[in-house]
Amino acid sequence: MNRKQLHIVSVAATSTGGREAAFRRLERQLAEAAAMEGQLVCLPEACFWSDFNAADSAEPENGATVEFYAAMAEKYRIALLAPLLLREKRHCYNAMLWFDADGALQGIYRKCHPTQLELERGIRPGPEKFEIFDTPWGKIGCAVCFDINFRQVIERNVELGARLIVFPTMFQGLALMRAWARLFRVYFLSAVSAPYSALVTPLGQTRVEPWCHGEVWQSVIDMDFEVVTTDKMELFPELKLRYGGDVEIETIDLESAALISCRAPNTSVNDMLREFDIPPEKDYLAEY
Repeated sequence: MNRKQLHIVSVAATSTGGREAAFRRLERQLAEAAAMEGQLVCLPEACFWSDFNAADSAEPENGATVEFYAAMAEKYRIALLAPLLLREKRHCYNAMLWFDADGALQGIYRKCHPTQLELERGIRPGPEKFEIFDTPWGKIGCAVCFDINFRQVIERNVELGARLIVFPTMFQGLALMRAWARLFRVYFLSAVSAPYSALVTPLGQTRVEPWCHGEVWQSVIDMDFEVVTTDKMELFPELKLRYGGDVEIETIDLESAALISCRAPNTSVNDMLREFDIPPEKDYLAEY
C-alpha cells in the first residue's frame, strides 16, 4: 500500500429516525466506504445529536458511542474521524475522535470556538493549543464548523504540520475552505450532514464539488506535495520525464502556481524539487 496516497471518504451521516436507526444507517455507510477501499472516513459535526444539550447528551470517552465507533473502525478496517459531545469531568466539548483501523482511540480534537447557542447549552471551548492527528499518511488536522472563521485555528494546524485539514460542519463554508487552502497550501475536506461536502486542493481549487455526489463519496489525496510558482515551469516536462507516474503536476491557468505531488516510495517531493532547483512557493516568496 502506498502510504503517500490517502483514500478518503466523506459520509453525510444524520440523526434522522433516532440514534439506533442512525447507527444502523451509519454501519451501512461504513460498509460502502470499505467497499470503495476507503482508508479514512470522516463524519459531520455532532451528526447524531439534534439539540447540543450537553447536560442530557454528553458522554465520556469510554461510553457506548465510543465503543460503537471503535467496533466499526475495527470491523471495516478503516480509520474513522467521528463526532461526540464529550464529557470530561465537569466540562463538555463538541469533539471529533480519531480511531485507527484497529479501533483504538488515537486522538481527540475539541472545537475551539463553539457558537453562542452551544455555549448557552453547556459546551465549553476547547484548548487553543490543541494537537493534531499523527497518521500513517502524515499529519492531519481538524477545524469544526465555526472554527473555520478563525485564522489562529488554521495556523495552529499548519504549524503542527497538517497536510490535510478535515472540516466537519453544519454549513458548507466552501469560500473559506478555498481561501484557507490556498493561503496555507493544504488540502481541505468537509463532512456535512447533506450531500454538499467538498474537497479543496492546496491551489484553492474544488476537486470534488458539492451536490455532485451521493451521501458517501471517495477521493484520493497525494499527501507528499508542494505548491510552487511557475517561474521554472520550463523544467516541468523534464521532471515528468525523469519520474513518470511517480510525479503529478497540476497547474491553474493564469494563477502562476502549480501543485507537485510525489508518489515515489523512496524519495520525497522536496528531493525532486531540489534535484531540479525548483523552490517551494513559500521559500520563493520568503526571499522578497
